[in-house]
Parts: sequence; structure tokens; C-alpha cells
Amino acid sequence: GENCAGCKSPDPVFRCADEECAGLGMRCKECMVKSHQCLPFHWMEEWDGSMFWTRTLQSLGLRIQLGHKAGSACLLPQPAHTDFAVLHTNGIHEINLDFCGCQPNLLQRTQLLHSHWWPGTVFSPQSACTFMSLRQFHTFNCIAKIPAYDYYKGLETMTENRTREKPKDRYRTLLQCMVEWRHLKMCKRAGRGHDPSGVMGTQPGELAVECPACPHPDRNIPTDWKRWPSELQYLFYKFVAVDANFRLRNKLVSTHAKNPTLGDGFAYFVPYSDYIDWVKKFVDQTEISSCSGFAAIFLANLKNIKGLQTTGVGGCCCGRHGFWLPNGIGDLQKGERYCNMDYIFAQAVKGLDCMIILSYDIACQWGRNFWVRLEELKDKIDFRITEDNLIFLIPKFHLPAHQPGCQVPYSFHFTPGCGETHGEVIEGNWAITNKAASQTKEMGPGNRAVTLDDIFGHHNYRLLQNLDRLLGQRLLTALRQAKEQGQGFERFSEGLEMNVGKEVLDKWKTLVVEWEKDHSKLCPYETLNEDKNALKKVEIRLANEEHEAMVRGTMVHSSSVTVFLVLGLNIEEQQRQLEVDLKISSPFTPAQTLTIQKQQTVILRHIQQFCGLQATFMPRLQDFLTPSQRHNLDDPDTDKPERIKLFMPSELANQAARSTACAGKIWEQEGELRQGEAIDALNAVRQGLRARTLTNNFKLKNITGQKHNTRAQGVLRHIDLNINSNKIRYRFARNALFRLWGHGDWEKQLQILKDGDVRGLNERALNAEEIAQEEYLRERGLLNELQTAGIASPGVAVVMGDTGKRTLSWIWYDALVDSDDPEFQDALRVEWCKARARSLRWKEEVLLLCEELRRMKEFSRWKAKWWKNQIGRRENLGKELQEGLTAYALQHAAFEEHQAELVSSRWDYVVEHAKGVRPDIPNLEILFENVLDIGHSYAEDEDMGLEQEVEGGVMVE
Repeated sequence: GENCAGCKSPDPVFRCADEECAGLGMRCKECMVKSHQCLPFHWMEEWDGSMFWTRTLQSLGLRIQLGHKAGSACLLPQPAHTDFAVLHTNGIHEINLDFCGCQPNLLQRTQLLHSHWWPGTVFSPQSACTFMSLRQFHTFNCIAKIPAYDYYKGLETMTENRTREKPKDRYRTLLQCMVEWRHLKMCKRAGRGHDPSGVMGTQPGELAVECPACPHPDRNIPTDWKRWPSELQYLFYKFVAVDANFRLRNKLVSTHAKNPTLGDGFAYFVPYSDYIDWVKKFVDQTEISSCSGFAAIFLANLKNIKGLQTTGVGGCCCGRHGFWLPNGIGDLQKGERYCNMDYIFAQAVKGLDCMIILSYDIACQWGRNFWVRLEELKDKIDFRITEDNLIFLIPKFHLPAHQPGCQVPYSFHFTPGCGETHGEVIEGNWAITNKAASQTKEMGPGNRAVTLDDIFGHHNYRLLQNLDRLLGQRLLTALRQAKEQGQGFERFSEGLEMNVGKEVLDKWKTLVVEWEKDHSKLCPYETLNEDKNALKKVEIRLANEEHEAMVRGTMVHSSSVTVFLVLGLNIEEQQRQLEVDLKISSPFTPAQTLTIQKQQTVILRHIQQFCGLQATFMPRLQDFLTPSQRHNLDDPDTDKPERIKLFMPSELANQAARSTACAGKIWEQEGELRQGEAIDALNAVRQGLRARTLTNNFKLKNITGQKHNTRAQGVLRHIDLNINSNKIRYRFARNALFRLWGHGDWEKQLQILKDGDVRGLNERALNAEEIAQEEYLRERGLLNELQTAGIASPGVAVVMGDTGKRTLSWIWYDALVDSDDPEFQDALRVEWCKARARSLRWKEEVLLLCEELRRMKEFSRWKAKWWKNQIGRRENLGKELQEGLTAYALQHAAFEEHQAELVSSRWDYVVEHAKGVRPDIPNLEILFENVLDIGHSYAEDEDMGLEQEVEGGVMVE
């Protein structure tokens, strides 16, 4: 048989079942106990001759002595409770434990802590949790929101699987240890152990993890920031997102007196006593919405609160980065009432005196009488914000659901200084914390507050770890978008200046600037002239177009070069139209068959006339045709006249062929006609898109009922057919023009027309995901049904509110403006103002991101100095404790310094590149020379190279 791996005695029967002892081998009882003096939570197995049975180290005789080094004896051991239990990561263990009695000043709880065991009680502990188990559960709970009950049940199950017996209930031990662990961990990480005043000297909100990219006076922004030029003041705006969450409820299972909060108001929750005293004043407050059908206001008075201590929480976070603000969370007793949200917001921004951009989904309602309500609150909270320093806005996703009067004044898109902030970041925060709703719902108020404080803090810490990557990637996107939007706006402005004049553009700009300063003035983003008879006018115009087409189809032409070429262009258009009719009308009714037959007869008659003229003006055409082409020319398929090729000069292979085949330079005249045809087709496309927009708007606002909707849908279908016909006509004309003229300046006005370019002023091109969805619907035959029903348009999507990444289609750059068409002038003005806003917001975003990356570095450097300054603040401490405090402070200082260096190495070169994005802004050198302190090189066309470099090397982990 095998000998003991320790003492070599024969027939050992014990082995360790823990993987950490995978090479230990079989041992006798004495050797197994000796080898596990420092591993008391391993499970043992005993061989009985035929199988292994689970044993505990307690049953083998292991006794653990605290207060001394492993293996040392105590002169005065004090036995602990006989069934002292310890919760570890692999189960619940009952152990034989002796406390040290030879050191009277060494308390039992201290001895447990020295062994990395957290005592279940302060005095005479009978149970404990290992630091490892608390750290494991802490991580799982913060990331996956695993409840303490589930974690404990896991430990209990692992124990029962080993021992075949259910251990005594130690669930309360885990709860008690964990709430203390959370609280003291937050205090430790905030440096409270270095402060002479200790935990009791903690100021409200001091334990919160702060956003390093937000402006913090005396920490990461210039001391003279208030004296900076007005054009750059937005760099120091504080963005705050406010919202309520009704998922984080709490049942009435205990009271604050029975279950108080450890560190009340130290982190994210507002101090309870002052808050509840304030709320009690508004027990009967009633709030009535004057805006949209948002649930927030109505839920305030309609929420079922039976059996609930709190119906949810209200919260404030950093509006650009998502960090929960110190003292920015508060319980709601009866829905989202003003008194709750007023207090929470005031606490979150106390002490600040900078401009605040406030994002709230009911800001239009909440902002009314805000300053009247706040007068009384100013006596209780250090609220320094004035009416001139607070702007109420509504998050971008929520804004379309509000009334028309809210769409522009509360929009981030049209507010200078906001960059591309969307204001919806708090919704993502709630989605993460809501995973903890089920476990915190059953907790006492104190435990719940500590748990949520810890979860909020973990959320902030996780954001902090990845913040520079987030901002850097945003900066790369902003650089590309700023260039694209700026060029698009400049091109649009140039086209408008040619058509409407510089004076009109200056007038529009003045309107925008005046409105931005005073919203009571005329709003340039709203249409002033709305046609009440839009649908009827569209129907009349369509009827006129049909009449003109009929006239063109029966015209008789004389024999001139122009007549020859125009006849060819008309025949091509008739052929294209007939092909469309054949596709959409099949199968045919007798009446439709007769109509098509008449169209084919007319086309054949015109082709015969064309061929007669072609023999005169293109006498040597057949010399340049293939045999099959000659056959088609001499013996065309008269059953399908829509497919007969005409062989216009532009269809010949090259210039030499045209010079020989044609009599004179008739291809030059064709080029001029093709250019005119392309311009006419493009104008018709624009007119059709405008008609579609007007009809859609009229239909949505004024038409109800199946009969009228069906009629309007028929009009829309007719409009879409006209748009498609003119789109094809433009492409044919442009292709012919390209064959005649080749590349040239004419391509600036007549660009390649893609399906995504054919969109109205209020429409955007589909993104990649939407294109894939459209293709999916097309494959299943559903797209045509949706388009026919007016739900979808090919290649485009109607914009619900403006979007920062939307670009105007090039077809509108040179749109002709009729002085008798005020609706179109209004539409162009609105779109020009929006294009200007998009360009400015993206340029602002570039500078905001550059400043935020700089602030991150400065905040880390300030924090490193702060940690170093904590060294030696506490006097009269033992050497070991003083060394520990010093090491901890230096460790955190080193981390902050490393973080600053990391941000510099990753993103300084991108920030340097950004310097060239805004040469048009006044006083820009103040930002880049005095604050960002970057170099002076700039390559104009390196946007894609920068992005590829980051993706290819710098950012890869």
C-alpha cells in the first residue's frame, strides 16, 4: 500500500478534496491536520476500504488559534463557541477556534479581522465570513446583482452536497457582515481612514466616486475660467440628467429607527432626516401636466403605494458621462412629485455656480415655477445657481412625444454649447441598477440604502476605468462628423446664396442668433407658412402633369437637328414610362390592355419618324454597330416597342465614332439637351419629394377614416411613382452626359444619384442596420406592403425630431426657390438652420471632448496630490498602522499618476489633430495653447488614418 506523504506511516486514509491541494497525496490524520493549519476550510475525504466519505477538519481534530502566528501556542487560549461557523467561498464550516487570552487589549473581533475573517457580531462573535467570500459576493452582487439570499443558498447547497446535512441557518450573518463590509470599504477608498476625524467626520457625499471629466473648480479647470471669452464658456458647462425610477421600490418591512443607514448621506443618497422633513411639508401637493401624455406627472398621484415604503427613487447623474452625483439620489414616497425632485436636484448641485444644462423628460413642466418653489429650499441647501445659469432641456429620445411647442425650445440640437449631448444617459444607468430591484425591495431601509450606495459607486468606478476610451472614441467620431457636417453646411449655404441671395442667408442667421438669446422671439426652426389645401394642390399638379404628357405623346415634329434629338429624348421617356406601367399593372384588365396598346402604337409611330430623321443626321451609323445591333435597327421587335434601342449619338462607343457617324457636331447639342433633361428630372424629383412631405404632413394632421385615408394613400402612391420615374430619367440623362463629356465641373451640380439620396428635407438616409432590415422585408415580400400603406419609404426614414448625424441630401444644395412659393422658402430656411445647428454642435463636441480628456488628466494629478497629502495626518498611531496608511495612500497616488499618463499616451495626438477642426472660432488659441498645451502640427486629411491607427494598435488590449 501507499505510505503517508508526510510522515511515511503505512496505510494513510485521508486526502484533501480541495483543488488547491491537488498534489498533496494520501496522508494520515495527524499530517493532514498539520498541513491545513492555514487552510482550515478545505474539505477532507476518508477511505473506508471501498469508498471515500466526506470529513471536516473539525472532526479530524484541527483547532485554530487566533492572535498568534500559525503553529504558535497561546499561554491562555479562550475557546470560542462550540459551533463557531465561518462562511467561505466553498461552503459553511463549523470549526474549533481558540481566541488569544494572553493579550488583554487584543479584542476578539480584532483577532478575527487579523485572520481576514469578518465577525458576525461586535461582541462575543459566534460566526464570521471570510474576506474572500465577502469580496466574491461583493463583486458578483455589484456586477450581476446576485442577491445575498441566492449566494447564501449556493453556499448552503455546496455544504449540504458535501456533508449530506443541512447546516444551521447563518443567512443573517452574511447580511450583517456584508452591510458593514460595504460601508467600511467605501470609507476606506475615500480616505476616511487617513482623516483624524475618522468616519464620523465624513461630509455629505464625500464617499461618492466623482466624474473626473466634469468641471471641478480648483481641481481640473483654470482658475480664471469665468473670465474666458463667451464663445468658449460652454466648455465649463455642467450637464446634469434628472429622472425617476419606479422599479427600485421598497416594501414596508422595517423602519429607519429599527434599521438605520450606515453613513446616512455619505455617498449618493441624500441625508434622510432633512429630506423627509422637507417632503412632509407637501403631503397634499397636487401636480397637473400642461404638456404631453408622459406618465411621470400622472404617476405622481395615481401610483399604488399600498404596502410600500418608497415607490421608487429620483436621481441625478452627470449628463455626458453617466456618473451618479454625490447626494443625487432620493426615495420617492408617492411618485415623481416636484418636492422630491426639487430637493434631490438641489442637493446634487449644491455649491456649484457654473452654467448647468439640466436634462429631464418633463423639464417643460417641472421648470415652471421652479424658482418660486426653490426660494424656501435655498435656506436649507447651499444652492448658488441663478435663473441665468440654468437651462432646462428634454432628452432627445423623449422629446418627440412632447407637444409641438416643446420641440425646439427644449432641444439639445438647437441649444448652443451642448455639443452632441443626448441627455438619455440616465436611462442606461437605470437599466443597470434595475437588476437589483428584486433584492432591495425586500430589505430594510438602512440596508437598502447602503446596498444601493455601493451599487451606484461600483457603477461609477466601472465608468471611470473605461472613461478615457469612451471619450477618445467619441472624439474620433466627432472629428469625422464635424468635418462632414461642416462641409455639407458650407455646400448647402453656397447653393442657397446663389438662389436666394446672401441677404436672405444673413437674415436667417440673425433670426437664429436672436432666438438663441431670447426664445420669446420668432423661432427660425418652425414653419411659418402652412398650406391648408396642400393635398388638393398636389392632386391638381398631378393632373396637369398627366395632361402635358399626353400632349407630348401626340406632338408632330419638323425636320431639324433639335427636333431629331428632342424626339429621341421623348421616345426614351415614353419607353421608360411604358415599362413601369407594364410592371405595376400586370395582370391587365381589358381596359388596361387597350391603353397599353395605344401607347405602344404611339411609340412605334414616333420611332419610325425618328429613324427617318436618323438617316439624315447620322448617315454612317451602321458602320459602328455590331451585326446584332444592325439587325435590331433594321428589323426591330414591334411587339415590344418599349425595348427598341434608338442609338442616339451618346450611345456610340467614343468620340471618333460620333465624329464619323454623325453629320455635324450634333453630339454637342445632345449634351446640352441631356444636361437640361437631367436638371429638369432633378427638379421634378425635388418637387415630388416636397409633395410627398406636404401630403404626408397633411394626412397625419387632418385626415381620419378609412375612405379619406385610402384616397390620400392613392395620392402618395402616385407621387412615389412620379419620383421614381424622374429618378430613372435623371440617371439615364446623366449617364448619357458622362459618355459625351466625361469627368468635369458639371459633376458638382449633377452628381451620381443613389437611392439613399432621394429623400426629402425632413428625411435621412437609412443606416446599415436599417438597410439590412429593409432587405429582409423585401426578401419576404413585406416591403411593398409597408410602402403602400405609407409605413416605409425605400431607402429613407422620416426624422422624428432632428438628429445630429443626419446629413442633407446633395439634391437640395442647388434647389431653385420660387418667390411665389413661401412654403418651400420656409422649408429651406428651417433646414438651413438645422444644418447650421448640426455643424456647430459637432464642432462644439470636438472641443468638449478635448477639454474632457484634459480634465481627466488634471483631475488624476490633483487626486494623486490629495492622496499624498493624506500621509501623516493621523498622529499617535502604531508603527504598523502608520505604515499601512502610508502604503495605501502611495498606492492610490501612483494609480492616479499612472491614469494621467495613460490618457496622455493614448489620446494626446488625437487632441492635437483636433486643433485644426475649428479655425473659425474666435479665441481658439486660448484653449489649445494655454489649456490643452499641445503641439502645433495638423494634417487636414488624417481622420481615417487616426481611426485606423487607434483600432490597429494603440487601443488594442
